[in-house]
Amino acid sequence: REPRPITHLGLGQAKAEKIASNRRYLLPDGSPTHGRGSSSGANVLAREAPEGTIDPWLKTLSFWDGDHPVVALSSYATHPMSYYRTGEVSADFPGIARARRQQETPGCLQIYVSGASGNVTAGKYNDGARANRAALADRLHAAMVAAWHATRRQPLATLAFRSTTVRLAPREDAGFTESDLQKKLVPGVAIREQNLAALGLSWRQRSAAGQPIDVPLIDFGSAQLLQLPGEIYVEYQLAAQRMSPDSFVFVAGYGESATGYLPTEQAWAERDRNLADWCWVAPGSEQPMLDAIRRVLQPPTQ
Repeated sequence: REPRPITHLGLGQAKAEKIASNRRYLLPDGSPTHGRGSSSGANVLAREAPEGTIDPWLKTLSFWDGDHPVVALSSYATHPMSYYRTGEVSADFPGIARARRQQETPGCLQIYVSGASGNVTAGKYNDGARANRAALADRLHAAMVAAWHATRRQPLATLAFRSTTVRLAPREDAGFTESDLQKKLVPGVAIREQNLAALGLSWRQRSAAGQPIDVPLIDFGSAQLLQLPGEIYVEYQLAAQRMSPDSFVFVAGYGESATGYLPTEQAWAERDRNLADWCWVAPGSEQPMLDAIRRVLQPPTQ
């Protein structure tokens, strides 16, 4: 209703301290487990193990009208959850941090998105106590403020949209075939199992129809805003950044939700227990996904 011209782009980032940890950690015998959830509860091993593979940087991409900030878009790769399964609808600790930033910058719209964080949680730093929601919010807010202070503005001279597609096969292992899923859509089966089966069948129908997944990107020249599908693992975000080491690659996850988790091949090999139900793509998806990211990051040759 009140459009504003955008003349400048702002790029800022800062490390977020004591928030994210990978689901994967090593047990005392050296074997891997992928069992670190958003809340570690009484799992002392999950809290004491190293953070593992994460992207420690919170990034803020901002849009300016001269000297006046109009929008600040921040992304950090972790599940946005502290305590949950209470029946309430909540933006949890990122919502608290974002709202605080909004109060601090009333003329600039603050938006927060989760990065590629299918296998990243706050479990190392959260035992589920309700007080931890405020503590995590404080840490995220501190990173948002630090990224804002680190922001460097530059004229916005380039703006381009690109998109590519990727095709990922449906799972065919036990419990995920069409007949297995159809058997769960009957009275008497737990509602959760019926819901999961319906999601799996929806994905299979899309795949059979040849409908691909879009991987879109907005290119600002010195920065790229990349949208990745599903609950994709953080390794894909880190790979995208390595593919364009001289650019500010801003990743938003959870774009196309039909895949469920979008894991790495290592996760399959290690029998990541999270893939027991909330994942409808078959093993072998990693390379096609990396190829799609590489394609969309590369500007077309003149």
